[in-house]
Amino acid sequence: MGGFPYTGTTDTLQAYYKFSGGANDTAFLLAIFTGPNPGDTAFYIEYLFSSSVYTLVEIPVSLGFTPDSLAITAASDVQNPSNPSNFGNTLIIDEIQL
Repeated sequence: MGGFPYTGTTDTLQAYYKFSGGANDTAFLLAIFTGPNPGDTAFYIEYLFSSSVYTLVEIPVSLGFTPDSLAITAASDVQNPSNPSNFGNTLIIDEIQL
């Protein structure tokens, strides 16, 4: 799997988000850390809820191995992607940092 070079073991992933999802929808921010050895993988996920203003999300990270890469992904329409009432929802992620 790809990603960005990263070797820290303790940190906090921070980002700001706005999400136009309604009461029946959520989004998520997912960080995937991988290392050089088989099994050196850690997943950190934070669910995001509707917010009309930029909202800070923080994901504390504490790894039991030294990673060599980090991949970050985000998605909306998590609860029910086939529900037409969720179509057109917007998720904006800004200022991601460690």
